[in-house]
Amino acid sequence: MFWDAVDVMEPDDYVRRLEHDRLHDYGYTAGDMSLTGPMDAERAVMQGLECYILNPDGSREPVRDRETYQQALSHEKLFGMEAAEKEILRYFKQDAVPLFNQEEMRKIYSLALQAGMKNEPEENRLLDGIIHKAECSFPGEGQREAPVEEQEALPGDVIR
Repeated sequence: MFWDAVDVMEPDDYVRRLEHDRLHDYGYTAGDMSLTGPMDAERAVMQGLECYILNPDGSREPVRDRETYQQALSHEKLFGMEAAEKEILRYFKQDAVPLFNQEEMRKIYSLALQAGMKNEPEENRLLDGIIHKAECSFPGEGQREAPVEEQEALPGDVIR
């Protein structure tokens, strides 16, 4: 009888529900963030992606550098990312050859910046996303590729 009342969930939905419940139990109830594990938070910071420290009072603060990340980790804080940023992180976690080389990425970045100067509101959101992705694609100081065993699986990832 008990099992008749239970809703069947797909694995990804189940994981999202667990993450949601963990955030709410912690006190972060805004619903705008996706729970991000510590290793992925570190990777996000290294790639220049937007990652946040989530606080039990429902506030969030950006993780600007590795020192801030380490401090939050030592205080057992939770980390979160917006869905779009988490998708970019998923790309960086892939074990694939980039589609564009550095020279091509710089040209795409330059073209996107030039197009953004036209100040056409409908295109600005799309261009902002392209520019952000291009900026994250350029290797920066201190960036390193995390070994596969250090990478966390995200819902929808194919595990090899």
